[in-house]
Amino acid sequence: MAIPHALVIPFYGQGHVAPLMELSHHLADHGVLVTFVYTEYVHRHVTAALPENFCSDYVGRIRLATIPDGLASDEDRQDLHKVFSAISNTMPSFLEELILKLREKDEPKITFVIADMVMGFVLDVAKKLNLPRAAFWPASSWTLTTVLNIPKLIDDGIIDQNANKAKHQPSSIWAQDWSCIDWLNQQPSSSVIYVSLGSTTVLSRHQLGELAHGLELTGRPFLWVSIPDLMDSSGGTVYPEGFMDRVAKRALIVGWAPQKEILSHPSVACFLTHCGWNSTMEAVSNGVPMLCWPYFADQFLNQTSIIELWRVGLKLAKDDNEIVGRDEIKEKLELVMNYKGMRERVANLKEKGKKATMKGGASARNFEGFADMMKKGNMSSLEH
Repeated sequence: MAIPHALVIPFYGQGHVAPLMELSHHLADHGVLVTFVYTEYVHRHVTAALPENFCSDYVGRIRLATIPDGLASDEDRQDLHKVFSAISNTMPSFLEELILKLREKDEPKITFVIADMVMGFVLDVAKKLNLPRAAFWPASSWTLTTVLNIPKLIDDGIIDQNANKAKHQPSSIWAQDWSCIDWLNQQPSSSVIYVSLGSTTVLSRHQLGELAHGLELTGRPFLWVSIPDLMDSSGGTVYPEGFMDRVAKRALIVGWAPQKEILSHPSVACFLTHCGWNSTMEAVSNGVPMLCWPYFADQFLNQTSIIELWRVGLKLAKDDNEIVGRDEIKEKLELVMNYKGMRERVANLKEKGKKATMKGGASARNFEGFADMMKKGNMSSLEH
C-alpha cells in the first residue's frame, strides 16, 4: 500500500494559512505525509516569525514547499484582489510542475490534494492529474451556505449585486510576542481584557483613540494586540497623549501574540474581537465571552451567531459618525465581564466542544474517517 501523501494548499493570508497548517498537524498525527504549499512571500514571513524549535515533532511528516505568487518582489501585497488575480493566473502551472517533479523522485508520490476552497482552481489541477481531492473551508459552515446561495439571494431581492463586495484589505503574517504570557502570569484570575481585532482591521486615528480611552476608563488590566501598520497614515502620535504612561502599570500592548495560549490563560476574562472565524472558535473552545467588533466579510455573520444563537457575547454600537465611542466600549466591556449567565453559557459550549473533539466524539470520528480513507486509498466516496 502506498504511503498516503497529501498536498495541502492554503490561500495567502493569516486566517487561511493557520487553520490549514492545523489540519496538516492532525493529518500527520494520523500517519499521513503532508507537503504544505504556500507562496514564497508567505514562506519568508512565516519562517522569520517561527521559533527555532517550532514543529520539531513534525519534521519528516510535514514538508514545506513554495511556489511564486506571480507578483514582483516589490509589488504591493496588501491588495488581496491583486494577489488573488496573480495567484490564479500563475499557480496552476507551478503546482502541476511541483506534483510531476515529486512523482519523479524516489519518495512517496502525492496521493491526495486538499485545497483552500478559495483556491478552487487547485482542484482543477488535481482533477487533470487524476488525483483525489477535497476542499477546505476555513470559515463557518453557515457562511459557506450563504456564499453558495448568493445567486438565489440576489434573485429573491434579499441582497443586491454589490452587497458582498469588500474593500481591499491588507493581510500579513506577524511574529508573535511571547512576553505577554509572562505578563499574564502576573495578573489575577479572570481580570484581563484581551483585545485583538485581527490582521486586517484598519482603525482610523480617531477610532483608535476612542478604543484606547475606553480601555483606560475600565480601570482594568488589558492586553492589546495593536498593529501600527494597519492604522491610517495621517501621521502623528499613534496613541492619545499620555496614554501609555497612564496605563503602563496595568496594560501590555504588543504587535502580535500567541492567541490560543492567551485565550486559554486563567487570567483572561473577556475578548474584544473582530469575530474572525479562527478567533471565534478559539474563544468558544476556551470558554471566553466576547465583545464583538466585526470589520468585513463573514465577521458580521459570526457576530450574529455569537450574540443571538449562542448568547456568549455583546455587540458594540456606533454613533451617528460611525464611531464606537469610549463610553460605549467601557460600558459593554463591564457588562461582558460581569454577565454571569454569559460566562456559564460559553463554559458549557467549551465542554461540548471538548467532548466532540475527544477520541470517540463526533468531530474526532469524522476526521478519523477522512484520514482512514486517505491511508487506505478507499476514495470511492470522493469525486475524482
